[in-house]
Amino acid sequence: MYDGFASLGDTELLNKARTATYIRKFLPGINVLCRDADTLHLALQDPAYVSPAADGAPWYRASNPATAKFYGLFPATVEGAENSTRSVTVTELAGDGAIQSMARHGSKEIRFRVSLFALDEEGMDAGLTWLKAVLDDNPCGNRGNNCDGRDLYFYAANPSAPTQAEALVRADRHLRVMHRVEPLDGVRVVAKYPSKYGQWWEVEFLLNAGMPWAFTIPDPVTTTTNVVPSNVNEVYCPTQTDAYDQLVVDPQEPGVARPPRPPLIEPFVMPGSWSRYQMSIGTVFGERAGRLVPIVRVTTGAAAARKLRVRFYRNGYDGACDYEGEFFITYVPANSVLTIDGPRKKISVTVGGETKPAGNLVIGSDGRPALWPTLACNSSYFVVVDSVGALNSTVTTDLSIRE
Repeated sequence: MYDGFASLGDTELLNKARTATYIRKFLPGINVLCRDADTLHLALQDPAYVSPAADGAPWYRASNPATAKFYGLFPATVEGAENSTRSVTVTELAGDGAIQSMARHGSKEIRFRVSLFALDEEGMDAGLTWLKAVLDDNPCGNRGNNCDGRDLYFYAANPSAPTQAEALVRADRHLRVMHRVEPLDGVRVVAKYPSKYGQWWEVEFLLNAGMPWAFTIPDPVTTTTNVVPSNVNEVYCPTQTDAYDQLVVDPQEPGVARPPRPPLIEPFVMPGSWSRYQMSIGTVFGERAGRLVPIVRVTTGAAAARKLRVRFYRNGYDGACDYEGEFFITYVPANSVLTIDGPRKKISVTVGGETKPAGNLVIGSDGRPALWPTLACNSSYFVVVDSVGALNSTVTTDLSIRE
């Protein structure tokens, strides 16, 4: 993680180039070594920094002159973003050895230790108050019980470059996002270094990422627009993910008793035939390690959409039931957008300018639970969209890489 920039939600939290510029101009007695970020503003598509007031710095308020005397955050250390949270529970056997559980990934903690700079105590108080407000703005407060947290944007590597064109290429390549992020604690002042040159304080704060991976910014890869469909018959997949069918049993003896299946939605009648739209995801994503995580959007017009199915297949798949992920969309209102957000594991529908939860509208075939795909890299994939009759909506797929 590049320590020179971080944005929590829509608020720029840390910008090394901005703070370094202000310190050099307004606190000349304090020496700041920050040549690696001199052109960071090009990657952020900002003009060259001048002053908090002229630049409209995140903390600046024209009605509060003290905010013009605060100069921002400068990183000392940012720790934890690269750490894995993978864990496995080991159960020791009565005999030799042990059994390992399936791996799970816990939440991730990211600790920031930063320096705050201001012209005087009044400016430091204004800046510290702003920072506390940013970290205290809990989306789970009176705005509902969704507890979605915020997004943390940062760069995996320094995007700075001599020209804006090169900087934008590097920024696109290195920009990352973590989802469901919230502070675990507030600002803790570690040290104060007041001097005749101004105020210099060191503070710490801790963020927690509920989704413990960094994701690349989604890239659009497929759309049903202009795809010519084919007519196919439904193939029933009764044994999908049923490991008991792999057992060898004596035909003259009772079979192995299966555990109960997941609950189904009954009654549920699958269509007998489909109009199939098949699109390819190329191998360009295989150049980078990680897992491919799709974001599916269904955009309707004047008519509602019903009974759409989206499946993901690895290239060279063995039969219709060999899919990597599946969503059966029962209904999408007219003039709306249904979003199946793989990185956030969230399904919502936006209609009339309002976004609402829509997990109840997406299931799996035959009433089974939907199957979220995470696709291995170094392979090409197909996206298959099935509709009953001609498709009266547009289905698009974006891909993000989970690192």
